[in-house]
Amino acid sequence: MKRVALGMLIVFCMACQSNTPPTLEITGTLKNMSHYLTQHPELGEQQFFILSLYEIPFGSNAQPLQIASDTLKQGEINFTLKGLTRSSGLFDIVLENTNLIIPLVNDRNPLKVDIDLAGAEPEYSVSGSVASEELKNFIQAYNSQSLLYSHSMDSLNRLKQLNAPDSTVLSVTELKNQQLNQLNKFLTDVLEHASNGTVATFALGRAAQTLPQDVFEKSLTALTEKFPEDASLEALQKQFEDYKKRSEEHTSELQSHLNLVCRLL
Repeated sequence: MKRVALGMLIVFCMACQSNTPPTLEITGTLKNMSHYLTQHPELGEQQFFILSLYEIPFGSNAQPLQIASDTLKQGEINFTLKGLTRSSGLFDIVLENTNLIIPLVNDRNPLKVDIDLAGAEPEYSVSGSVASEELKNFIQAYNSQSLLYSHSMDSLNRLKQLNAPDSTVLSVTELKNQQLNQLNKFLTDVLEHASNGTVATFALGRAAQTLPQDVFEKSLTALTEKFPEDASLEALQKQFEDYKKRSEEHTSELQSHLNLVCRLL
């Protein structure tokens, strides 16, 4: 069963839309930073914190572009990030020198983002952006679903390395396949009901890792028809067609070599 090569897919994207203002403004709060520092002693004592806003450009080789930043002193919680954008699409709020990243879609302007670091995992909410909430919900659900599949794959590989009984390997293989089917069903449902081109392209990047190629192609075609003005989906469609052409040429070349060997034998 063919799957799309991960290297050619765009996980992050920028969708060009003329109705989005050129300036993106985000206001919000960053709460319980002291608790976060307690949970991460490797960060050391810090008297101030820098929040940066990055535009994530379309293209696998393109580098994120910092468009704004704000510095918070100890005890301060309110921040404002305002910068010029080149188009609409995906943006990241990054707490510098940490692994905290908040992904956003600028389908509305301004946005309000509230970040709470009191829990084991950072929590955040986005006001004014339906697409950002949709992206957040997708990431959380995808991480949960894919983790189950990854664990079953790891278990299966360990069993094979240990030469476990066939019955045990078969049982874990069935579990792995069930979790893969559940993950792919979740992905196809998300792609079918996506309401934003940027979120759809982001989800397609994840889906390419597990969906069969024909299912991926069907979803991509449907989304390009659903969002005909979305530049990221249009470019992804072109890259996918180029990928298929190269694959077919490679397969044809291998088949020619095989036919030659057969004739020589």
